[in-house]
Order: sequence, then structure tokens, then C-alpha cells
Amino acid sequence: MLKKVLRQYLKNNFLLIILILIGLFFHFYYLNIFPVGLTHDDVDVVVSMKTLANSGNDVSGVSFPSLLFFNKTQGNISGLVSFLISPIFKIFDLNLFNIHFIYVIINIISILLISYLVFLLTKNERLPIYIFLIGLFNPWLFAYSRYPTEAPVALFFALAGLVFLFSKFKGSTLISSLFFIFSFYSYYGAKVIIILLFPILVYLFDIKNKILPLILFVLSVALYFLISVLNPNSTFSKRMGNEFIFKNIGKYQQMTDEFRKISIESGSKNLFFNKYVFAFEDVFKKYIGWLSPDVLFFEGDPVSVYRFSDHGLFYLIDILLFLGGIIYLILNSKKIKNLSILVILLLLLAPIGSSLSNIGTSYFFRSFLLLIPLLIILGLGMYFLKEILEKYNKKIIWYFFLIVYLIFFARFLTFYFIRYPVSSSENNFLSERVVSSYVSRIDKNRKVYLKIVNKESFVNLHYFYNDMLLENVSISSDCSLIDNQGLAIYSSVLECPDIQKEYLVIIDQKDSGARYKIFNDTLCSLSDLTPYKRSHKAEDYKIEQMSDKDFCNRWIQKQ
Repeated sequence: MLKKVLRQYLKNNFLLIILILIGLFFHFYYLNIFPVGLTHDDVDVVVSMKTLANSGNDVSGVSFPSLLFFNKTQGNISGLVSFLISPIFKIFDLNLFNIHFIYVIINIISILLISYLVFLLTKNERLPIYIFLIGLFNPWLFAYSRYPTEAPVALFFALAGLVFLFSKFKGSTLISSLFFIFSFYSYYGAKVIIILLFPILVYLFDIKNKILPLILFVLSVALYFLISVLNPNSTFSKRMGNEFIFKNIGKYQQMTDEFRKISIESGSKNLFFNKYVFAFEDVFKKYIGWLSPDVLFFEGDPVSVYRFSDHGLFYLIDILLFLGGIIYLILNSKKIKNLSILVILLLLLAPIGSSLSNIGTSYFFRSFLLLIPLLIILGLGMYFLKEILEKYNKKIIWYFFLIVYLIFFARFLTFYFIRYPVSSSENNFLSERVVSSYVSRIDKNRKVYLKIVNKESFVNLHYFYNDMLLENVSISSDCSLIDNQGLAIYSSVLECPDIQKEYLVIIDQKDSGARYKIFNDTLCSLSDLTPYKRSHKAEDYKIEQMSDKDFCNRWIQKQ
């Protein structure tokens, strides 16, 4: 009987299963190469995993639990994510493949949790399949699976908290509160949202046995702020100017002065042209800014480091699914009341982190909870479309739609694996990775002078890629003179004067502009160097495994 049911299910859903397998395959595709490097935010999190595994301290030398409040990392990371994942690196090496593999697994589990959450709220056995398929193919989540930072883990914890909250077995609410506490402690961008989300959920859905979980949650949050806010040396105190826009309200003073200056004299101009009004306008603009077609369908996140530029966070064909999902929610609002409430609540709360941030306008990480309601709506839209087509016996249109969706996915993969590594290589600080590899190949008896903007981040990058310290390298961010015979590497950002007329360069892969200048080279002087690089191959990005000759010919150019 079981074999018969399984055979019938496979027959009826064969194409869906094939698509899911394709999605899973590409999640694990080229984990050792793409993305082509780590951001400065990533490297603090990742290297801390290794140092915690080796010595019990993060990369800044702080141990758990102090690192949750007082770590001295370059990016003032939250610390919990590095601590929780660190035991893995007592066994495995720290490299791009292993760290990407861990985050792909976290991402796939997160998609499964969204699917199961929908099942808990609807009891529909078919709907979670469509949610899972949409999650595997979604560009935003796909990119998340290869960003080894804190937000994807905070998303995982929040989803686990939601699943346990609606599971309704003995002790599930208490377990749920623990996961929401983990999410709160995992990521600075999650704090204001999680503080609001858990109590509102408990209230709206009339959760039973809620007193102890609420007390535990409130005490955990209060403990964090009591320790952090009262201590000026805490990482939260250091980040407050960036995390809360009203902490830096003075930045709107210039705009206020300009508006008042070029206005006719009136008592109302001081009332409506002031820094608080402009701040609230900025907050609201950021709050609804994620709805921009540019963000959703064409170029992605506004912040350059996370911006796709040539692709949105969703597909154009998702417009059809968004509309279908919204219609389905409206038509079935009573039948799936709890799911509708959850979707609306998350849509209202998720953008708050982005709107209050003082660091530009970013949704990619700071509005991470938007992924939950948007994926649910897309899944509902696909399910609704399938129902309509089945009702009118239009299966051929359903198959055509799935094939078209696969084509959109293929186009995204082409962008992500073929264009994005070159067009946005500096988003992942590729040139610094090349500098690191170059330095690691130099004779350790030779002194190297490195002039670079961010010493701490480069040291951590070098440790990650080459598993070694910079013993023979003098690093600074000034343009002081050096011995003309010494090996010198200058970042072009510093605009240091050339110490010689002839030098080699490390170029930006996108436009061939010089990122670093190398003086008195001995490593690559006998190689067949060219002024620019025309071709780009995936194997080129196995930088640390290249021979010196291949490395020089591929990554070092003549001026």
C-alpha cells in the first residue's frame, strides 16, 4: 500500500521533485570558489570560529560569554554565531568550502522550517512542497546560503522559534522563547525586531503556558541592555550611532539649515523644517523602500557590498505569484486566519531594522525576516495557480510555467556564477585576497611594506586564506617613505606617491583599474605578464592552490 501511494505521488509530482533536486544540486555547486572571497564583516565572524575552537577566544581575544557584550572585533560582531559554530572547526579546516557548506545546510533547514511552519498553520500537506521549491530557487535566500555572517543564523533561530511556538506540545513555548533569545543575541539588526515580535506573537495568538517563556525572554533582553547600555565599552554602545538613526540626529541639521535658508519667512517653517521631521521622513522612506521594483526585481539591495546590480532579489515572474498569493490570502482569510495574521505581522515588523539603521539603506540583512512572509506569499501563489489550472484541466500550462520558472533560475545562476564573480569581485574584497596570496609567497627573510586602509581586517583575511601570521610584513595606512630596495605594496585608495616609475599592479577585475601597486617585485618579474586580463575562468579563483607562475600570470599585471 505504501509503495503504491509513494509511486502515485512520484508520478503526479515528478517535475516538482526534479526541480527540487536541481535546486539542491546548485546550492552545493562550486562551494569552494563562489563567492570569490569574504567581506570584512564575514571575516570577523568566520575567523572567530577558528580562534574560539583553538583557544576559547574570538579573534579579538575575548572569551564566551563576555564576547556577547564586550568583544573588540573590527566589525563589533554579536559573537554568539561564532561561538555556536566554532566546535565544528575543532575537527575540520577553516576554508571557503567548509564555511559555505555549513551555511548552505543552515539555509536549507531554514527553508524546511518555513515549509513546516506553513503546514502547522494550514494543515495543508501539498502547500509546503511549493514553499520549499520557491525557497530553493529564490535569489535572496540562495545568496544567503553563501554569506557566512550573522543574519542567516538569526533567521534560522527566528524560524525555529516560530515553529515551536505553533507546535503546541508541552514545553514548546518555552523552547520557542529560547530560540527567539538566540536570534536576539545573534545579530544586531535583529534586536529591535525580535524584541517586538515574540511578545506580540504570544499576545495575538493567545499562546498557552506563556508566563514563564515571557519572563525568560524579558529577563534575557533586559540583561543584555543592562550590561551593554550602561557600559560605554560594550560593542552595543559603540554601535549605537549606526544602529539607531535618532542617536545621530545632528546629521539632519545641515538639511534643516538649507531648507530654512531658501524659504520665505514664516513661523511655520521652523515647525515643519527641522531635523526631527527630516529624520522621521527618512525612517518612513526606508521603511517602505523595500517595495521598490529596483530592489525586488532589477538590482537588489541598495548597499553596494550586497547589491547584485544586474539582478533583483526576486524574479520578474514572481510578480504573478505575488498577486496570486495575495488573492489566495484574501479569498481564504478565514480558513487560514493564523497564517494571514503572521504574514501581515512580519511584513509590518521586518522593515523596522532597516528603517532605524543609520548605515545607508539596506534590506538584504537588516530586513531578513521579510523573507518569511514573502516566500509564503510566493508559495501560496504557486499553489493557487496549480489549483486553478487543475480545475480547468490546463496541466500543459502548469508544466509550461514550471519550465519558464526554471529558465529564470538558470538566468540567475548564469548571473551568480558567471557574471557576478567578475562584476562584483570587490564586494568580496578579491584584490585583498590576491595581496594576501602574494605576500604569503614572498621569502620570509625579505621585509615587506604594506600600505593598506584596514590593517585588522587584512590580517584576519590573511589568516583565513593562508593559515599563517604576517611575520615579515609591516602594515600601516600612512604613506611614509620606505627603503627603495624594500618590497612595497600600496593600496591605490591611499594615493601614496610612487617610489619608482616601474611597478606591477593588482587590478579590479571589473574595469582593470589598479587596486594595488607593487614595487621592487621579485616573485613575478620573470613571468609572462600582460597589462590586463581578458578571460576569466572559474579555476582561476582557487588562488591559494596555484603555483607561483600561474598565480603571477593570472593575477599580477604590468602597469
